[in-house]
Amino acid sequence: MTTIQGSTSSQISPVDERIYHQSNLLGDWKGAWTKSNQPVEFKVINIRGTTAQVEYTHNGHTERGIADVSGATITFGDVTIGTKNGQVAALEFSVGTAKSTAILQKQAADADQNKLVGSWSGFSSANGQSAFFQVVSVDGRDAQVTYTANGTTQKGTGPRTRTR
Repeated sequence: MTTIQGSTSSQISPVDERIYHQSNLLGDWKGAWTKSNQPVEFKVINIRGTTAQVEYTHNGHTERGIADVSGATITFGDVTIGTKNGQVAALEFSVGTAKSTAILQKQAADADQNKLVGSWSGFSSANGQSAFFQVVSVDGRDAQVTYTANGTTQKGTGPRTRTR
């Protein structure tokens, strides 16, 4: 049996979703620091249990990594973000006695973005071999794809078909 998992999928426990509405945290958040008015962005790519894959952009550079999820907040190093309504978030940077805050707005998702676009990886439990599959774009019935299996990488266009 082959197992394929999308790197952008979230695994939020039903209990945490009911209590904290953690799916509200998912998405791209943009705003500005309240004191300096410098732009700041925090992107929550996915939530898997008590961890989240995030990107934090400030002062012209981006940090990527794994953050801790606790209830309705995500902490990435010295930065904590939380939202109650899924549209506006509070962000705090805190080191020792130094603190900065920002109010962020959730950015609208690209309505034209196909849910197949993204990176997918998996392995075969029968022989232990891994595979990596990336859908770069979908245009009508055609998809631009890159895949790696058995150490060989291929690129090309593949037809998209519906499954039931």
